Amino acid sequence: LSSLKLYILLITFFTIKIEIFCSRNIFMCYNKTSNSKKKNRTSGQQQEMSNDKDAELARLRTQNEKLQEQLSELLEQREQWCRAAEVLSGINVDSHNNRTFDDRYKLQKCLKIATLFLRDGNPQRAENYVNRAAFLLGVCNDDPALVLQHKSCYARVVDHKCKFLEAALRYYEVSNFSAKGRELDPATVLLDGSEVGKLKESALRDAVTCAVLANAGPQR
Repeated sequence: LSSLKLYILLITFFTIKIEIFCSRNIFMCYNKTSNSKKKNRTSGQQQEMSNDKDAELARLRTQNEKLQEQLSELLEQREQWCRAAEVLSGINVDSHNNRTFDDRYKLQKCLKIATLFLRDGNPQRAENYVNRAAFLLGVCNDDPALVLQHKSCYARVVDHKCKFLEAALRYYEVSNFSAKGRELDPATVLLDGSEVGKLKESALRDAVTCAVLANAGPQR
């Protein structure tokens, strides 16, 4: 059943991709052939036609983005972390055709992609999205679950770079995390599928491990 659902999603996804491509070409051809008739149209008619074209392309892109999210979820369930991350990273979260993604949505997507790449053992690609998420946290830091997820991802990236002393400090920070005096429910599930309580316990163990691996010195 899962394989069938994945197959159907892939067909639908590529069908919409083709629709977007064809729509662009049709609109381009139409614009070229109708240039000679523009003088006979009012500015209002021209604007209405342009709005209709933009609305249709925006509708197709919206459908495509929703399919990408569903496809990424299915690939994640099949433990194809890298493919799931690549599909999700294909969503253009920048503004286009009158559609704007809010900062929270962008932050969630950056962190989700980062967690998928980390689960795939690819910290280099994850680091890019962790850094983008850090920028977004500056304007969207009211969600403690997202803040904790970012701290966890950053600690893992530093750990993979063998900066063990810094990683130990970051892991320890995760294990003691509290947002403005508020404690997250230990049963809260984060974007990477881990529960807050278990994540903190794991972070404390990782902090000890990294401290042992760090170079000897006063900071250690």
